[in-house]
Amino acid sequence: MRMSKYSSCLIHRNFLVGISYSDATPGQSFAYNPYGELETDNLRVGNHTHLITEKKDAFGRSTGYIYARSGAAQHTVSIGYGEDGRIATAGFLQGSAPQTFTWQYMEGSGLPSVMAMPNGMTLEWGYEEKRDLVATMVYKRGATRVVEREYAYDSLARPVTRRTARQGNTVNDSFACNSRSELTAAAVSARHTATVTTTSATGKPRGKTRKKRPLTQPARSTNTPPSSAEKKPSLNRFTTRTAIRH
Repeated sequence: MRMSKYSSCLIHRNFLVGISYSDATPGQSFAYNPYGELETDNLRVGNHTHLITEKKDAFGRSTGYIYARSGAAQHTVSIGYGEDGRIATAGFLQGSAPQTFTWQYMEGSGLPSVMAMPNGMTLEWGYEEKRDLVATMVYKRGATRVVEREYAYDSLARPVTRRTARQGNTVNDSFACNSRSELTAAAVSARHTATVTTTSATGKPRGKTRKKRPLTQPARSTNTPPSSAEKKPSLNRFTTRTAIRH
């Protein structure tokens, strides 16, 4: 369906408060609080209205939202903050039962240390001593360690190894980067190995790659020039940028 141009658009304090169309496309309306922050987004489709109501506290921080369909709440999301201003809780309603996540943070920093989930699981983070890099992640149910992960990095903070322990099994993964910090190789689960080839601005390949032809792909004579679909593109960069304003 081709969208028609706007038939009306109401502006209040330079805020968009409504959109309507000259065809059957549903209109949309918006409402703001005295501080110019969006409070409601209302869309009518057929016989139903879809209303999203944003909730904020006295400091203007988001405390969640409510999505209602024809006046009946479908989703309710809540966010709570601690005295230090960091997010302490987040949750949603599952039926009438609240499901809440809670966070604790490293002392003297904004790095999370523990997240408690509504299913009884907890996730604990550990960090390198002198860098804000995750060194360990441990999922627990009570005192039982369900999954453990350990990470190691090089001097440029690039991932080098990752160890995962789950149900008595341990998997070691490794990664390699070139001098431009581009991923060039990854050995995952000790069974799957991938090598990446990057492309320079001139279109010439960098690094090495493992060649593998699918069984369904017929062999092509080396004397046959590649089709346009087979040609590899040069470095993926945009060349122009256009701003559209209404």
